[in-house]
Amino acid sequence: MKPSFDRMPKLDAKCARAGRRARMGIVLAAGCLLVPCGVLAQVQPMPTTTAARDPRLPIALAEARRENWKCLMRGHLQSLTESMRHLSNGEFEAAAAATESNFGLAPGTVEYCREPLFTKEDSERAATLLPSPPPEVRAMFDEMHSAARAFVIDARAASRSKDPTAAWKSLAALGGTCSACHVVYRID
Repeated sequence: MKPSFDRMPKLDAKCARAGRRARMGIVLAAGCLLVPCGVLAQVQPMPTTTAARDPRLPIALAEARRENWKCLMRGHLQSLTESMRHLSNGEFEAAAAATESNFGLAPGTVEYCREPLFTKEDSERAATLLPSPPPEVRAMFDEMHSAARAFVIDARAASRSKDPTAAWKSLAALGGTCSACHVVYRID
């Protein structure tokens, strides 16, 4: 069979169009690279859909207080996790001590951020910055601290009785106070 040379012009035309498209793409890409950064910086970001859909009530706080709260909440979560681990191992006094320490429940102690973000004094100072949380939020905090005290009492009782049932229930109630607040509120 003999090759058909009459197809060659069609292939050449296709190659030429592809070459023009490639060159056009290169020109557009180079043009985008030449746009001054100031122009790009003026482009408004797309609104986030998460914040727009978040139905929780916002809590407005000063930046240092907001960061302190986040640190305290991470500490509470860590305390819950440690207490679960200690209860699972039958270390009831250690479970009580972990919660008592983190929530500032031991006599002569206060609750403060234990991460290197703050010194103890900075954390205590940040907790006093205005604006204060709304009374409804303060009430939820009071419930959380009451639940933490109940857990400490139940964990210490389990240390004597060797029955952790009440301690597990009160630890679940403590975690429930955290969940209840996070379902209703968000920190802005």
